[in-house]
Amino acid sequence: LPDAVHNYFSYRADIAQKEFKYTLRLGRWTLLVGLLFLISCISLSELTAQLDQSTVVRILQEGLLISGWVAMWRPIQIFLYDWWPLRMQRHLLEKLQQIPVEIRAL
Repeated sequence: LPDAVHNYFSYRADIAQKEFKYTLRLGRWTLLVGLLFLISCISLSELTAQLDQSTVVRILQEGLLISGWVAMWRPIQIFLYDWWPLRMQRHLLEKLQQIPVEIRAL
């Protein structure tokens, strides 16, 4: 029974490690896509600035900038917040994997 408990927490720690790696990989991809979109939006905003300075063009420029920064929301969320709970869970499971298990009769 002690081996079964240790194996269970070892298995769960492996899963947590895989989730952690997946989250960081997802973060890198979303960062790449977000940066490309942000660069595109800023470039389009600069191009529209050369047209004229009417209210409609200024609204379009601001909309492009806001859209570009909103696209960065998910990568920023992943790298600032989403990985911490996964790391803490993995650390806890690794500790539980090594706890002594004692079987007592009632």
